[in-house]
Amino acid sequence: MSILSKIVHHLYVQRERELEAEWRSGFLSLLDENLNARMLDLGCNQGNLTMMAVRKIGTKLVTGIDALEEVKSDIESKGIRFCKGDLNEELPFKDASFDVVCASQVIEHVSNTDLFMKEIRRILVDGGYAVISTPNLAAIHTILTLILGWQPLSAHVSDEASWAGTWARGEKEDIFMKHRRLFTLRAICDLSEYNDFKVEKAIGSGFILFPTFLSRFFCYIDKRHANIITVKVRK
Repeated sequence: MSILSKIVHHLYVQRERELEAEWRSGFLSLLDENLNARMLDLGCNQGNLTMMAVRKIGTKLVTGIDALEEVKSDIESKGIRFCKGDLNEELPFKDASFDVVCASQVIEHVSNTDLFMKEIRRILVDGGYAVISTPNLAAIHTILTLILGWQPLSAHVSDEASWAGTWARGEKEDIFMKHRRLFTLRAICDLSEYNDFKVEKAIGSGFILFPTFLSRFFCYIDKRHANIITVKVRK
């Protein structure tokens, strides 16, 4: 990597944990306490965020779905029912099976986002809600990346070389999961409304170029350009 790329990489890594804490806090803030809520986590992975959501909601009626069979033991050891499934396909649940659906950092990995949203609506009870978060295509650092002529980290052009065109160009390790669809805040809200959801609240989390206290201030005044966007949508 060039010297400039190394500097950018260092700044990114330094802020990564803080940014993760910011968007997780924002995501959890949109969940309502409900001891009897039936909750589904889409793309649950090993269940770390799932358990945070469980503690916020206060329920034990929790299911996690993921394409990776190897996470099953981790999920079930946390007391979560595990279901293997592909989020590009119809979900293996009956209509109106859940009160809450969590989808954190997964919609960008889904090719069939129309079916994804329709399936969330189908499995929610009337009055149920979903919380969906995703990287923001209109994030300030992404805009600056484009101005500098780099491919944004969130916009992948290859399944084999997801670093292509980015400041990490030439890295041997494929450190990024592939993104299929990218959203602005307006786009995720429009897609939700198109699928007959009411957008109840939308927030932004993280400005990677600024320290945490400034990042929170900018998220408050300009969520449209935050690093991560999160919406709470109700059926």
